[in-house]
Amino acid sequence: MESPHDPGYTLRKLTGGDEAAFIRLGNLFVSTTEDAIENLRQSRLSGDCALSMKILHRLKPNVLMFGMTTLHQEILQIEEQWKEQKMAEEEFRELCRNMEQALSAQLSEFKSYIGKYSAE
Repeated sequence: MESPHDPGYTLRKLTGGDEAAFIRLGNLFVSTTEDAIENLRQSRLSGDCALSMKILHRLKPNVLMFGMTTLHQEILQIEEQWKEQKMAEEEFRELCRNMEQALSAQLSEFKSYIGKYSAE
């Protein structure tokens, strides 16, 4: 029995239990998020904080839909602090680096989760 704490719980609810749709959307999330992580890394390394912020902003609804509520909250906090200019660029880049690592870890967990359903 799945609980709201399972990585794909919200997606399962949205797809109404349709396994094919769940796997298809899960794989789409994985590939687009992998691309976003790489784009975030590249923008961070090039010092393009504005682009990094856009990437984080676009990730926000996806991580929420896929049950990554802690990451969603962290992105909200980063956005708020950046908008209010409460952090230096170096601090922002460090937060982006941390977010890259956190997203990668969550994505790895999610891939394992949907992999169980792909194998069935």
